[in-house]
Amino acid sequence: MSRFIDIQSQDYPCLLKEIRDPPSRLYYKGNFCSDIFANCVSVVGSRNMSDYGREVIHHIFSTLDKSITIVSGFMTGVDAEAHKQAIKHGLKTIAVMPCGIDFIHPGNQTDLYNEIICNNGLVISEYDNDMKAEVWTYPRRDRIVAGLSKLTLVVEATSNSGSLITARLANLYNRNVFVVPGSIFSDLSKGIIEISNEFARSIDSGLYINEFLNTKCNKEEKSRHQMMIF
Repeated sequence: MSRFIDIQSQDYPCLLKEIRDPPSRLYYKGNFCSDIFANCVSVVGSRNMSDYGREVIHHIFSTLDKSITIVSGFMTGVDAEAHKQAIKHGLKTIAVMPCGIDFIHPGNQTDLYNEIICNNGLVISEYDNDMKAEVWTYPRRDRIVAGLSKLTLVVEATSNSGSLITARLANLYNRNVFVVPGSIFSDLSKGIIEISNEFARSIDSGLYINEFLNTKCNKEEKSRHQMMIF
C-alpha cells in the first residue's frame, strides 16, 4: 500500500525542495526516513548497457561508503543494474518512477521493484495509483532523480540520451556531475565526452564519491594514510 508526503511536511527531502519545480506531493512505498535522503547519489546511464558498464557499476559500488543511497530511474540497463548492485553491496536505494506508484514499469522488473522495498529501499513517484508512463513523464521523473542527490554519476550515455537530461538538470541545480571514461570507439561514450567538455568530472573509483561527500569511510581512509606516513 502506498502512502504520500506533501511538500509542506518537515520530512519532505530538503534537497528536492530546493529545485525550481519540486513535486507538491510524493507517493511512496518502502522505507521513507531522513537517513535514506542524507547522502543520495544519482546513477544514470544507457538502457543498452554494455558489459563494461556493468563492471564499472560493480567496481565503483564496491568502494562506496555504506551511508550512501543510490538513486535511479528504474529503467532497464544502467538504472536497473544500479539498484541491483546497491542492494548487493549493502547500500540503500531509491527508485524514482515515471508512472503511478502502483504501476510497475518496465513490467518485467516486478521482482526488482519488490526487492528494493524488501531491502529497506524506497520506490517514489509524484503520480498516484496505476497511471502509465508517457513521453513527458520521463523528463519530469529525471528532475526528481537529479534533485534528490548531492551528485549525479553518469555511466555510459549516447549523445541524445535521457541520462544527459538528468546530468544537465543536476548541473542546473548546482550539483556536481561525475562520469566514467569509456572507449572513444563506442557510441555509449559520446554523451560522456559531451558533458565532460562542459561541466562533468571523470572518476575511476567510488573513493572519489566518498571524498566528495566526506563520509565516515573517507575519514577512515585518511586516518590510515596518515598512520602510514608517520
